[in-house]
Amino acid sequence: MVGGHRGPSIATIAIASVLVAVAAGVAVAGRGGDASGVPAAVEVLEDTGRFTTAVEAGDALAEVGALLQLDARRCRDRDVAGTRDCDGLFAAAAAAQVFAAHVLGCTAPGRHEARIGLLAHLSELEWAAEEGATRPPPPSPPAC
Repeated sequence: MVGGHRGPSIATIAIASVLVAVAAGVAVAGRGGDASGVPAAVEVLEDTGRFTTAVEAGDALAEVGALLQLDARRCRDRDVAGTRDCDGLFAAAAAAQVFAAHVLGCTAPGRHEARIGLLAHLSELEWAAEEGATRPPPPSPPAC
């Protein structure tokens, strides 16, 4: 308890996480053929209006995770020769999904840190893929 106010309960966070994940799945399914992985994820992350509240940020980050996971699966399915590094996309998708639950307890600075951190990571991931460089590790969740 901080300042006489208890944070959200674990049950509240768990229920909100499930709702956010369902909403993200619906949002990605609603995009139909337009869901295009990293570019679509970057578009979501660049929309600052999607990060106004903790629940909106969780929804946006869950959508980013779903988009990246879809792209990672497409990458793996197309990589019959085993020459592409799709693991970076899977790791970024997992990080976004972890962030989605984590930001439910964050104030505006933490939500901003999560958004900027994932944007930077996706940029680094694309650069590494283009240059044949070592894949960067996924970012850590923000300090809330």
